[in-house]
Amino acid sequence: MQTLLPRPLLIALIGILYSLLQFSCGGDDENIIPEKEMPQAVIDAFVKGYPNGIVRTYTEETEKETTLYEISFDFDGRTIDATYDVQGSLVELEKSLSVEEVPETIRNAISLESARFAIDKAEVKEMKGKRYYEVLIVDLEHDRKSELLFSDSGALIEKEETTDE
Repeated sequence: MQTLLPRPLLIALIGILYSLLQFSCGGDDENIIPEKEMPQAVIDAFVKGYPNGIVRTYTEETEKETTLYEISFDFDGRTIDATYDVQGSLVELEKSLSVEEVPETIRNAISLESARFAIDKAEVKEMKGKRYYEVLIVDLEHDRKSELLFSDSGALIEKEETTDE
């Protein structure tokens, strides 16, 4: 059988796809589920908050013995993940940001962590009435990736070295 790609490249691509699927599914405590398995209160809250949201996935996850429901969707040109409890109360909201939308205070704080960096991915998170910024950076000087969590004021809360994402 003849393929368009050499066998080693095909195997490498399959491995990368498998890794991406594992990462996007979030591990053992998070499962993609059909809409019909979502609690009605969650669906109602989502439709009320985002009537024109285009759903990508519905997910059920367990955190600290609490079941939460996440809806990943597109709305107003950005990807959003909304996490609800079983009663339909919003627990966490994550919105993707472009590099230009990352506040200057956050960019300045990142420059303190790495002199030469590139922002790979950025999100604003809202939970418990507070706003946080989660930024995945590539340290160009040391050739590594880090996930940084900042407060709204730009204070570094957490830094985690990451592997291939």
